[in-house]
Amino acid sequence: MNQYEQGGVFQAPQESGFSEPPRTSGLAISSLVCSLIFCCPLTTIIGPILGLIAFVSIGSNPNRRGKGLAATGIILGLILTTGWVYLGSKGWAFGVQFYELMMSGPKTALVAGSSNDLTGFKEEFYGAGASVSDEEVQNYLDELNNRYGTFADSRLDESAGSFTPTPGQTSMVLPYIIEFENETMSADVELIFTDPQNSNDPFVFKIGFILIHDDDLGALRYPPSPDDTPPPPDEDDASEATDGDSEEPNS
Repeated sequence: MNQYEQGGVFQAPQESGFSEPPRTSGLAISSLVCSLIFCCPLTTIIGPILGLIAFVSIGSNPNRRGKGLAATGIILGLILTTGWVYLGSKGWAFGVQFYELMMSGPKTALVAGSSNDLTGFKEEFYGAGASVSDEEVQNYLDELNNRYGTFADSRLDESAGSFTPTPGQTSMVLPYIIEFENETMSADVELIFTDPQNSNDPFVFKIGFILIHDDDLGALRYPPSPDDTPPPPDEDDASEATDGDSEEPNS
């Protein structure tokens, strides 16, 4: 009696050594693709997750392959995600520094100056203001104190309008209200954000100058403008003055 007579199901004989060809894991491919889309931080996070799932699901299954793709997706995704975290932290720090400097302006510098911390005062400036002699700094701070009293606070004068830096702009001059013990003064303050010539650390976030407007006693600027420095005496004038002094009166 054969299998047809017994009512059994016919089964084709299997050839010796026949097996299903191995297939590449779709998760492994997806892991690598997601990690390669580095312009989006979300996909660089998804890539390593899919790679781990693919790595586990492939295991020792002879009909699945793609562990190399999964490993590449994991490593590449982790590297790019780390880069995004670094850039994000830098961007956050940039935004915080920009906001604090823009809103308070010369506050940190003037607080240091009111405490006779001349080094701390100069450290808040970039350029000429950072290289002025301690004597000149002390003279400026003494003049502030004599005119207006002890420094109290400074804030952005938002009533003057909106202030939006344009792309590529390295500095801005903004209006501020500076409060002292005896007076409240208006001032223009230059804020320096970047220095394109410094390739190692282009971000600055310092003050360029402070110009206090005073119609009664005259404007007060730090650092002093080059125009405020008296010019050297002219050689001809100096020689004439010497000759005039050397002449003896006629008897």
